[in-house]
Amino acid sequence: MEYRAIRRSGRVECEIPVQISGLDANGKHFVEETRTILISQCGAKIFLQHRLVEDLQVSIRHLRLKRETQARVAWQRELATGGFHCGIEFPDLPQDFWETEFQADTRDSNIVAHFLLECTRCGTQKVMDVDSMEELGLKNNQPLQRPCPRCQSFVMWKFPGQ
Repeated sequence: MEYRAIRRSGRVECEIPVQISGLDANGKHFVEETRTILISQCGAKIFLQHRLVEDLQVSIRHLRLKRETQARVAWQRELATGGFHCGIEFPDLPQDFWETEFQADTRDSNIVAHFLLECTRCGTQKVMDVDSMEELGLKNNQPLQRPCPRCQSFVMWKFPGQ
């Protein structure tokens, strides 16, 4: 029998400016502006210069949306090039901290990527699964047509800021 991990939400590569603060591995208070590498409904993978301790509580501030919440350090890996990749997890599922609608992690064999896309009509952002043809179109600046829950109609979706 084959077993596979089921994630609580899909993940997407997305650089979002954030500020992390708390106590580092030496017990000293720090504040660091950085960026996410991956986001999910339940947390993020971020880049940090500070060494942290697993299970430590930190504050994460979304610099664009000006909102803040608490997170737990789930893991941290030192990089050969300097700095650390750090996985943080929200202890309670927050009120859409990233202001993004995530799809479940379906692991569908036709799905090749997850992208954060934006409705060209209302600006809603949503993580969408795409197949190889849709991925190629998006990477060539061709919008994708999908339904928008807010507009309640089929609209064009593109990368945010495009």
